[in-house]
Amino acid sequence: MNQLLGRARQGDKAAERQLFEFLLLRFQTFARLKLSEDVADDIAHDACLTVLEKVRSGFTPDDFDHWAHGVLRNKIGNYYRHRDIQQRVAAEARTADQSPGAPRHQEAPILKKNLLDCMRMLIKEFPVHARVLNLVYQGYDTTEISNRLKLKPGYVYSILSVGRRLLRECMRKKEP
Repeated sequence: MNQLLGRARQGDKAAERQLFEFLLLRFQTFARLKLSEDVADDIAHDACLTVLEKVRSGFTPDDFDHWAHGVLRNKIGNYYRHRDIQQRVAAEARTADQSPGAPRHQEAPILKKNLLDCMRMLIKEFPVHARVLNLVYQGYDTTEISNRLKLKPGYVYSILSVGRRLLRECMRKKEP
């Protein structure tokens, strides 16, 4: 394992591929104990990519195995946190819509259309900003986004701030 890791760190593509396949099999087995198969495979794949990116950058902790599984556990935890937030928001929306005397939101379809129009504009004119906003919406934190897009964390914050401002301005223009 140490030889494979050393070769991968030096940029040997075959060693990187072997390391990826080795970790992917182990990660999928572990993740499938916690998640459905399709979600587990996606998360295992994402964790392997994160580990491989760190190895390429020269980072290898003393206990590589423990650290690599920690990356997978964090990805699984992030998935559950994001899923729980989505379920809570959906439950609150259902409760608000079913409350007696609660107004029916006729503007919701219009709001959704306006939001989609604004996101399309962002994708077309500011693709990086739209990508970062989408990753945040999917539940990735700024560190993961920075690693995934190979950007400095401060730059991700800047992109996120500008993207939110652009989205807000676009939505304001569409208000009746």
